[in-house]
Amino acid sequence: MCGHNGRQPRPRLEACRALDCGWLFLDNSRNASRRWCEMDDCGNRARGRRSGLAPSRTSCTNAER
Repeated sequence: MCGHNGRQPRPRLEACRALDCGWLFLDNSRNASRRWCEMDDCGNRARGRRSGLAPSRTSCTNAER
């Protein structure tokens, strides 16, 4: 796959966005959207923390409806 100028796109060296990780990784995604070194590790922890902060959709009881 060639870039706009006919050269190969250069991989982007990025730092993992997890607060407790210091790893670097090559972001080879098409639109430079990768956030974590490994989705199975840092990504899952970050998403789990974020979902724990979100209000639950099933938290109301029948009496509240």
